[in-house]
Amino acid sequence: HDGSGHRGESSTLKRFNQSFLVPGARETLRKIQQKCSACLAKERSVPARRGVHVPRVTGNVGEKTYIDLVGFSNTPRGNKNILTVMDGFSRYACAYPIPNKEARTVAKALMEQHIPQHGVPLHIHSDNGLEFVNKLWVELLQMLNIKHTTTPPYNPSSNAVERWHRTLGSILRTMPADMQRDWDLSLGMAVFAYNTT
Repeated sequence: HDGSGHRGESSTLKRFNQSFLVPGARETLRKIQQKCSACLAKERSVPARRGVHVPRVTGNVGEKTYIDLVGFSNTPRGNKNILTVMDGFSRYACAYPIPNKEARTVAKALMEQHIPQHGVPLHIHSDNGLEFVNKLWVELLQMLNIKHTTTPPYNPSSNAVERWHRTLGSILRTMPADMQRDWDLSLGMAVFAYNTT
């Protein structure tokens, strides 16, 4: 909090105010900065928008699915990433070990491992990573008639599955050292432990 009554000013705006005296510049720059996704993504904390809180409501199992990737150490089988999937209604989680973050690899894991077990969701929500925002995914989701939304870069916590990564990591770290090295073989047990707790 600075003496001017403004909270959370960026370092760029502070430097500008120290160097120049332009009437109305502070407010003009603040408005420009609040509309810039790159600027907002660099900020450590973004003040919440004021207004009435309207919670997201998911009416049925399979209506909305959250997906993301999280990286782990390399395993002897060449896996170093996990495709995480969570149902928006039940919060039932699934995780699939994959060797890389390429769009084709992620789409294949979703199509061959998740959808045959749990069905086609009506809506998939992901981050803006290139593995989810590309021509292959657009075509796949159109073919399956799935609506796709993405998380704003300044608010990654709006993807429900992001919060689960910390829990999943904690579960895997409590396993014995040999199981941690082969986390891709133990992943099913870790997910089972989470879903039944």
